[in-house]
Amino acid sequence: MVANGQTTSVPMSLNPLWVIEPFKDAGIGNTPPLLRFEPEGIAYQGPPRGIARTFSTKLSEELTLTAWLTDDGLRPPEARPNNNPPATITWSKFRGPGTVTFADAKPKMDADGKVSTSATFGVPGEYILRAQVNDASGDGGGGFQCCWTNVHVKVSVSP
Repeated sequence: MVANGQTTSVPMSLNPLWVIEPFKDAGIGNTPPLLRFEPEGIAYQGPPRGIARTFSTKLSEELTLTAWLTDDGLRPPEARPNNNPPATITWSKFRGPGTVTFADAKPKMDADGKVSTSATFGVPGEYILRAQVNDASGDGGGGFQCCWTNVHVKVSVSP
């Protein structure tokens, strides 16, 4: 792969001892949490696949970001009990020309799985925001892709 004039390689192997399982943990069947932008809307799960949603806003306005989260609740039998919610979301700027400020980058989930925050933008332009949804295992899912979902949204900010 060549990016910015630099050749990069990613070593991979089809050796069955090296398991890549982005959608289901072979051990207990845990799957990544689901994110929807409407209560019964399209469900996004696992690694990002393109732009999930497109928004437009003005520089002087807050953009409301609302989603619904669900998870299968599966945890390894040896996992320590924790008081984490079934799923959490973290919003961040992935790309864009200026700063993005979130009212709450880690909004709390209500009983129906709804989370909501708002974002403001430092300069007009095209932005890509990233929503990372984790299950109760927390950030990084204990090292397994099975436990989190990433979604990208595009935001066009006009003056």
